[in-house]
Order: sequence, then structure tokens, then C-alpha cells
Amino acid sequence: MALIELRSIKKVYRQGDLEVEVLKGIDLTVKRGEFISIVGPSGSGKSTLMYILGCLDRPTSGEYYLDGRNVLNLPDEELSKLRAEYIGFVFQAFYLIPYLTVLDNVLLPVGYLPKEERKRRFSDQPPHEKAVKLLTRLGLGERLHFKPEELSGGQKQRTAIARALINSPEIILADEPTGQLDSESSREVMKIFKELHSNGKTVIVVTHDMEIAKHAQRIVKIRDGRIVE
Repeated sequence: MALIELRSIKKVYRQGDLEVEVLKGIDLTVKRGEFISIVGPSGSGKSTLMYILGCLDRPTSGEYYLDGRNVLNLPDEELSKLRAEYIGFVFQAFYLIPYLTVLDNVLLPVGYLPKEERKRRFSDQPPHEKAVKLLTRLGLGERLHFKPEELSGGQKQRTAIARALINSPEIILADEPTGQLDSESSREVMKIFKELHSNGKTVIVVTHDMEIAKHAQRIVKIRDGRIVE
């Protein structure tokens, strides 16, 4: 069953009288439990596509169905709920809050869940306990009360992955997740994504690096705002 379905997605940015068409009619289906990579050079439109997939931006035209629901006409509040329930984000720049501990950074997304949904998702295990277990599983059990500035790049990205997983989302959406990491840390992060996929998560990695893209089941190549392969 398709978890994500994009139909004729276009995105146009306007700067005064100038129009720049960044996405030029994207059709893409992602099945539940699939691991795909979206790969393309700088300026290809892959980051814009990622933001639309993550419900962080809206296309100019087209249709987007997430788990059978057309999300494009939803108000911002409903989109926020949808993001909190369905999508865990991992970004190249980590986006950890510098004055919060590792543990508190991981717990941040819990507050975005609607109250009843929060009760349902954490009925068997309180958020704090789950966060500790996630961080321990990712090798950060000794870093719970560290601040981001005290972590290596690989440790920051593993913290970001734990944060993405805390709400048990259907989809892990990663934008250049190894862009600031050395080779060893990059391999470590991709190993985590492969484990998440083997445990049933839908994983989408956006990258310019074909070596990273090859870890996925399926590679989607984008160039000049179009899917070319």
C-alpha cells in the first residue's frame, strides 16, 4: 500500500515579476516500509521536494496523499499534528537546541503530539523512559546530560535520530544526514537507517552522494526539477 503519493507536484517561487519553477511535475509513490534515496546535484530541487514530503512547505500545484489523506488543503495546525504523528526529521545541521541536554532535545517532539495521541503512543512506556532507552541503544547512554557542544558530529546526529524516533513515526525523513560527518560516522548513521528499515520504518534519505544513496532499496534521481530515473 502506498504511504506517500505525489501527483504532478510543481513548485514555483516568485521574486517580484520573476518566476522560478523549481519542481516541474513530480510523480512519486513510496510504499509503506520502503527505504528510498532521492539523489541529485545542488539546485536539482531535491531539498524543495524534501520539504514538501515533510509537510514543511506546500507545492504551487499538484496532489499529495499521505496514508490516503490529501494533505495539501489542510490548515497549518492540522499539518503540524500530521508531522508530529507521521514524520521524524533528521537534518544535516542537526538543529539541536544548544542550551538543552541531549535527553531534553530528544524529548522535544513529544510536546507537539495532540494530548490523546500522546497518551496512546506512550501508554506502555513514559516518554522519559523511552528517550533514555533510545539514547542508550544508540550508544549515548553516558551522554544523557551533556549539551550538544560537548558531542562529536556523529554523536549529534545520533541524538537527532533518537529525537526523530521518540514519537514512533511511520516515516524517517533525512536531509543530507551525513553531510557534516566523517566517513566512519557516515557509515554508522547509514547502518542505523538500515536497521530502522529492517524494523519496518519507511526511510527516505535525500542526498547528493551516490555512495550514501546506494544504501537504499531504490534510488530516485532528480535533475532540474524532474525525476529522471
